[in-house]
Amino acid sequence: MSEDAQHKKIFVGGLGRSGTTIMAQLLGQHNDIFGLGWETRFIVDIDGLGELVDGLSVNWAGPVTGGEKVRRFRRMMTRDLVERDVAPYEGYSMYDYFDPEHYDTTVRTFLDGLVDAEWPAFSIQSRRSLSIVTQQDGEDVTIEVRTGERSRILPQYLEREKAAQYAGEFVDRLFGGAGRAQGKQHWCEKTPHNILSPYPKLLFPDSYIVHMIRDPRDVVASIGSGKHNWGGPDARMATKWAEGFYKKWLDIADQYRGDERYIEIFFEDFIDDPAKTLTYLCGRLGVEPEAAMWDADLSKHNIGRHRTELSDEDVRRIERDVVPLASRAGFHRYE
Repeated sequence: MSEDAQHKKIFVGGLGRSGTTIMAQLLGQHNDIFGLGWETRFIVDIDGLGELVDGLSVNWAGPVTGGEKVRRFRRMMTRDLVERDVAPYEGYSMYDYFDPEHYDTTVRTFLDGLVDAEWPAFSIQSRRSLSIVTQQDGEDVTIEVRTGERSRILPQYLEREKAAQYAGEFVDRLFGGAGRAQGKQHWCEKTPHNILSPYPKLLFPDSYIVHMIRDPRDVVASIGSGKHNWGGPDARMATKWAEGFYKKWLDIADQYRGDERYIEIFFEDFIDDPAKTLTYLCGRLGVEPEAAMWDADLSKHNIGRHRTELSDEDVRRIERDVVPLASRAGFHRYE
């Protein structure tokens, strides 16, 4: 059996409010797929793992770029994603989904392997200090950094392919290790912008990309409802968000053409017949479908909500600015 058949990596993405969350959650109900209940984001976000790969390779300039990318990624993984109260990840913690010892050890081992040296660098005077444990020449080294100071980090330089491989191995140890502890061989990560980012495929060329697609009018109705201010305060701004998404998608869609591991799932089909849709998806993923995956209440996921929640003017704007872009992308059902 090939390595891909044994350990599948699945990324779910799409325009926000297109069903990415519920799809990832239901995939995680499979007895052999480890999934998280929320978007981890650390691969594709600003200062995330993808940018770290570039900072260690094509954008390497010692502590100036590579070192700063290591610092920011370390902060993201050891503070932002575990403390619950740090924007933009409020309310979530990796410790809810991973054994803390497994998580901390995996993150630290990865980061320590990137650093050739780290030393205190003077900045602003402060009486408070912070202890940082790092590794140099295979030995633990503790450095004291005053809170007004910042350490300088000298990272390794790696060819981009090697940096991507090392980063991918880290993600697989993190997700795959947690999954295998539950007896699950495959894992699934959901972040909407997975579909727009080059990094999932860079780290995992053989990964599966599940693209969730929904009527742009319903997407805008959901984003612009006022409950999701990340997409704008109203339907007009949410329309701009959707327009930008489709323009970007049209620029990059060709890279997925002919890739058998790229899978499009229409939200309307999914809600109308989850058993049929998930059976189809499992077939594309090469795993056996399980009834527990579609044993869920999907009644809150509205189809056609724009008819009652958007004004005629809002609908016309979407049909003028966004629907034609979706049609150019091949999603003609929304015309």
